[in-house]
Amino acid sequence: MPANVAGNNAALTVRRRATLLGAAFPAAFAGLLACWWLADPTGPGLASTAAVVTLVAGVTLVGLGLLPLLGAQPSLAAIAGLALLWLIADVVVIWFDVAARAGTGVGSVRVEEFVDGVTSSPGEVISGIVALAIVMWAVIARRAGEPAVPVTVVGALAGLGIAAPAATGHAVTHSVEPVLVVAHALCAAWWCGSLAAMAISVTSRNGWRTVLPAFSRYAPIAVGILAITGLASGAIELGLGSGWWATGYGRVMLAKTLGLAVLLGIAAWHRRRWVPDVGARRRTAEQSLRSAAVEVVLMCVVLGLAAGLASTSPLG
Repeated sequence: MPANVAGNNAALTVRRRATLLGAAFPAAFAGLLACWWLADPTGPGLASTAAVVTLVAGVTLVGLGLLPLLGAQPSLAAIAGLALLWLIADVVVIWFDVAARAGTGVGSVRVEEFVDGVTSSPGEVISGIVALAIVMWAVIARRAGEPAVPVTVVGALAGLGIAAPAATGHAVTHSVEPVLVVAHALCAAWWCGSLAAMAISVTSRNGWRTVLPAFSRYAPIAVGILAITGLASGAIELGLGSGWWATGYGRVMLAKTLGLAVLLGIAAWHRRRWVPDVGARRRTAEQSLRSAAVEVVLMCVVLGLAAGLASTSPLG
């Protein structure tokens, strides 16, 4: 293939990758808007708009950091950019939370109020420290030309940054619930994040042929734990009666469950068609990207619901 044609095709692939994956954050905000509508008037506060960004960025970093376990290498630039976005959004979450607790506008928060807010938001503080550590890791790795610390450490740190606010942010009505919430959050982060990481990082047919079967082997385990812990947590918080449809929290939980069911259907279809096609070299890298992007965008809608649900009262 002539060099200029190859270059044009590469540029086209980059543009399409950016366009398809660029829908991820708007999709997450669509999920958050649905949460507000379903939970009205007891829905999440303004801080949830930034919490959506932290969740999507953190989940993607879990996938990027653990991508070598599936047989691919992530982009250092993507890791650095997402970690910086996560750090900024985490500061905004704390800022908005402080304003809400003080009953003032976000522009009226004083420095001492923000410091007090930091000390009373341990989950967000841990999340911010994790994001900062990943930014520093990426900067050092880029300057050295090769990371001195394995990139899988990024995945582990990002998992901690996801787990901490999940454990402290949800209303807890039973002693076992924090364990369920953390397990649910980590399985969701690996499932969604790994697929997003593949869509960001894998650019060739052979690359997809390596990572997709590996992902497909482990995904059913993660999804099974995800479904069981989510339903168990919902049953603890809402019981088995009218709380699922008579409260805002219950309606959001139902919407999240429905979204997960749709994703499971798509994942099952992909497992039957996409994975064998990739193994037999019947799909191009661009076709695999489209399949991944569709699933990632729908996952982000559910993540938006989850971000809103985390700060919605189960009693409302």
